[in-house]
Amino acid sequence: MLRVDERLSGMYEFPVPREQRRRGMRRTMAIESSSSTVRYRRVAFSDPDETLLLPASSESMTIWRNAGVARQFITHEISNYRRFVTGVRVMGAPRRR
Repeated sequence: MLRVDERLSGMYEFPVPREQRRRGMRRTMAIESSSSTVRYRRVAFSDPDETLLLPASSESMTIWRNAGVARQFITHEISNYRRFVTGVRVMGAPRRR
């Protein structure tokens, strides 16, 4: 199984637009920490036979400062892949003389 990990290297602070601020809300918000992981697996297809490396799951965790929520966890499980094969005809542009 292949896995890709990402993480924010430091805190990231950004301004909150005036029209999105609620009463008493600070002018800035910050992401203190953020990380994500995507795991891949081999998925076999037939007609034509082909095996692809596709995402199997993803997880992310974000820690906020000055936001309505302190921590946010998101997980996705991906399965039951389907493949659709279509015919394509590429037409070239007419030649100029």
